[in-house]
Amino acid sequence: MEAQNAINNETRSSYDRIYELKVFDEGKLGVKRLIDAGIQKVSSMFVRLLEDREKDFDTCSKNISVSIINFADLGENNDRIAEIAKEIIMASNEWGFFQVINHGIPNELLERMIKRTQMFHEQDDEYKKKFYTRDFHSKSVYFTSNHDLYKSKAASWKDILYVNARKAGGEIDPEELPLVCKDVMLEFIDRIHMLGNRILMIISIGLGIEPDCLGNMAKDNIGGLQVLHDNKWVNIEPVTGGLIVNFGSILQMITNDVIKAACHRVIAKSVGPRISIAFFFSGIMTSEKILGPIKELTSKENPPIYRNFSIEEAIINLFSNSLDVVGANLNYFRIQHNGKDK
Repeated sequence: MEAQNAINNETRSSYDRIYELKVFDEGKLGVKRLIDAGIQKVSSMFVRLLEDREKDFDTCSKNISVSIINFADLGENNDRIAEIAKEIIMASNEWGFFQVINHGIPNELLERMIKRTQMFHEQDDEYKKKFYTRDFHSKSVYFTSNHDLYKSKAASWKDILYVNARKAGGEIDPEELPLVCKDVMLEFIDRIHMLGNRILMIISIGLGIEPDCLGNMAKDNIGGLQVLHDNKWVNIEPVTGGLIVNFGSILQMITNDVIKAACHRVIAKSVGPRISIAFFFSGIMTSEKILGPIKELTSKENPPIYRNFSIEEAIINLFSNSLDVVGANLNYFRIQHNGKDK
């Protein structure tokens, strides 16, 4: 009996972190529940190992400004569109990020979107539990905490309300949205789709391909944000009314590395909650369309760097890895040449 107890104690000790994660996950209320409970000490499940922290890049001490691109008076002015396209391509090469101002989405709508999202997270426990899941492909709208909870070395201090704004068969069913933010979300989704499609059109022009090329592919993806630049973390200071645009791995793969995806992270503020609204232009997950490097951007001298893939494969691969593994998604699709990455 004593020997059996020793084995049980050893097993429990070995899997203590897993046990802690399960207790947290089964609570279905995320990190806000811990705050509401008045915890005095952050759980070890959120603490990164010292050996990992020692490998971190430093934060840049200088005030460096990421590219700010002004869409004012854009209209149908071809010269202005070409000029902005050049600015975006330059920003993608240097930063993988840019901020856009005068984009046409009212500040009032942006502020209301943030406020209503915060109101959802402040709903009573039983209401939020109805949306909680870890089966991310079964629902178009869900609430969760850490997509990579069981894969990352340390959990992130964040909760997520996820809305799949584009799914096969049509637009999202409004009745699936939380009542407290339904109306504002529907308006925001319409506006951000229009802006996103316009940005994809401008990028296409900058790449010298058909203006609707990237848009056709997609139709069938506040203070505290940092971007990795020259091996240092640089603070992205938000511009009032501006939107931060970052390039993702799918865009990098289909442009054959002409557009670079940005490595970024979010750090917690010392006071108050941080609410951010992220919108991903990744296309419809169930689409049968196969993507790959655009032919016009490849040649004999510049062959494809990545293999063909589907949106579903790219998204499943992204969420099957820990989100703190930099470049894992790109490396998975990279073509091997003589046993080496190209």
